[in-house]
Amino acid sequence: MPNHSNRHTRKKWTLFVCVLLVLAALIFVGSSLYERFGSYLSMEGIETIREWIAGLGWRGPFIFVALVAFRHFLFLSSQFVLILGGLVFGFFGGALWGGLGLILCAVGQYWAARALGENFGRGRLAGRQAIFLTQVRQAGPLPVFLAAAYPLGPMTAISVASGAVNLAVWKFTFAVSAGSFVRAALYAVLGESILHLSSTDLMGWGLLVTICLLAPLLVPGVRRWLKSNLMLPQDIDTGSPSAPSVPDPEATE
Repeated sequence: MPNHSNRHTRKKWTLFVCVLLVLAALIFVGSSLYERFGSYLSMEGIETIREWIAGLGWRGPFIFVALVAFRHFLFLSSQFVLILGGLVFGFFGGALWGGLGLILCAVGQYWAARALGENFGRGRLAGRQAIFLTQVRQAGPLPVFLAAAYPLGPMTAISVASGAVNLAVWKFTFAVSAGSFVRAALYAVLGESILHLSSTDLMGWGLLVTICLLAPLLVPGVRRWLKSNLMLPQDIDTGSPSAPSVPDPEATE
């Protein structure tokens, strides 16, 4: 029995070290690429990148999917990369290839968190982000879909939480796939249009997107839900005594 326990411990530590080595290698490669090609990652360099990817032919989509999937290691935001997808491939191509890249990234994060266990998830999701562990455990794939579909949703946090609490593989894959294609399509629309819009049109688009992002906050029920679900969980030690609870007047109405 002790030998079996020791072997299990060694396997767990071996897996942990392997994951860390892979992450370190990806960060090193990403840093090197960023130092070499960082000057292209600006609005001035978008046209150059667009022409380069378009000139790759059938290899372009595969390279773009990899770019989306490994964007964290290249210090790129999903917004920038997905808009670039709309610029290069148009709406349908940007939505398709961008969505596939988001799915691959999320699935990789899910399996890494699942392999390392819930303790890793709790360490990774410190502070207010720890609420995602509870949300996925209680609501299942719904928060996964919402986080993936919402343009500014916390996809990394929700993917790690899903793996840490062992959400069923098919549930996670279905939810994150549906949400990823929605997010990629929204940014692909903007990317396809950006080259043909004037500065006034771009300001109008920006205002419209801002209104869409903030509109849910106008609903009192949404604000109450966010307030209750984004508070620090009670089982997390914040280092200071908790204040006594005060009844919410709105809750009694």
